[in-house]
Amino acid sequence: MLESLIRLAQAHARLMFRNEVTRLDAITAILCIESSMTTSAIVDCIGNALHSNFTDNPDQECILAVFLCIKCSFA
Repeated sequence: MLESLIRLAQAHARLMFRNEVTRLDAITAILCIESSMTTSAIVDCIGNALHSNFTDNPDQECILAVFLCIKCSFA
């Protein structure tokens, strides 16, 4: 799991045209894995990903999640 998170963070950094992985890349990788796990649970219950519930404002939810992760890391 850790190696997957590292690879996802590196891939995100490359997508953002950076040579170094930042904290934001790591947070994005974690959110991606968490989202994948949540979606898998939804798909298993419903049986079809097209019938899953998606947030009305995903950008706002992502910003809030990053804020909460950063807030917890300084607490």
